[in-house]
Amino acid sequence: MHNMAAMPMHGTAPASSEQIRDKLSYADLEALVPLALPAGPAKKLELRLTGDMNRYIWSINDKKLSQATFFDAKVGERLEIRLINETMMEHPMHLHGAFFALDNGKGARMPLKHTVIVNPGETVTLHSSFDEAGAWVFHCHLFYHAAAGMVQAIV
Repeated sequence: MHNMAAMPMHGTAPASSEQIRDKLSYADLEALVPLALPAGPAKKLELRLTGDMNRYIWSINDKKLSQATFFDAKVGERLEIRLINETMMEHPMHLHGAFFALDNGKGARMPLKHTVIVNPGETVTLHSSFDEAGAWVFHCHLFYHAAAGMVQAIV
C-alpha cells in the first residue's frame, strides 16, 4: 500500500478562493451573444450611494425611500444608470423587474446581471429597460442597508 499523503500530485494545485477573488473581476465577464439595447438616446439616472457609518444611515442621493422622489421610466425606454458609491462600504445593488447590462468595456457583449457590487469610491454604469409597467425597486442587497434606507424605486 502506498501512503497517498506522501505521493506527489500531478498538475497544479487548485486555486484557493482568495487567489480566485484576487484574479476575477467584472471586467472578465462577457455575454455569449451581442446584446440589443433599445434604440435612441438613453434616459440618464444618477444614483449616489450615500450614508453615514457612524450613525448607520444608508440612502440613495442622500434620501431614504420615504423621502425619495421616484425615478420615471417608460416601458421599453432605454435607461443608463450610474451608481456612484460615496461610502466606505461595498453595496451589492439589486434591480427588480429587469436585468441590466453592466458597462464593463465589452461593448455589445456587456454581461447581463440583476445585482452588481459597487465598491467604496467606485462608479458603475448600467443599461436597462423594462418590459412591464410598474414600480420596480432598486436597493442594496444587504438587507440591513436597505432597511436603513438604501432603497429607490423606478416607476
